[in-house]
Amino acid sequence: MDADVEPTFEVGDEVTVKRDHPDHHTRCPRYVRGVTGTVEAYRGTHVFPDDSARGDEHGEPLYNVRFAAADLWGEAYTDADAVHIELWEPYLHDPRADDPRR
Repeated sequence: MDADVEPTFEVGDEVTVKRDHPDHHTRCPRYVRGVTGTVEAYRGTHVFPDDSARGDEHGEPLYNVRFAAADLWGEAYTDADAVHIELWEPYLHDPRADDPRR
C-alpha cells in the first residue's frame, strides 16, 4: 500500500507484543501478547485489518517477528524452535519503553 508511514522498527530490533484485549476482531494472536521477539523482516505498509474491518482503511508498517518457542510454550523447546508471525506496528512496542499495556 502506498502510504507515507515510516516504520518505527528495523530488522534486528527487539519488540514486545502489546497485551491489548480489544472488544473487536484482531489479527494479533493472543498467545504472543506480552512476549518479546525479534524483527526478522520489514514487509512494507499494508492495510491494517483491525481498523479496515470497521471502515477505516489505512496502512500500517508490517513486520515478520521471530519468537523463541521456549518463550511461548516453555523450556521443553530449544533455541532451534521458533515461530515467525506477521504483525502490524500497532500491535508492537519497544520493550525498553515504558508502555502500560505490555
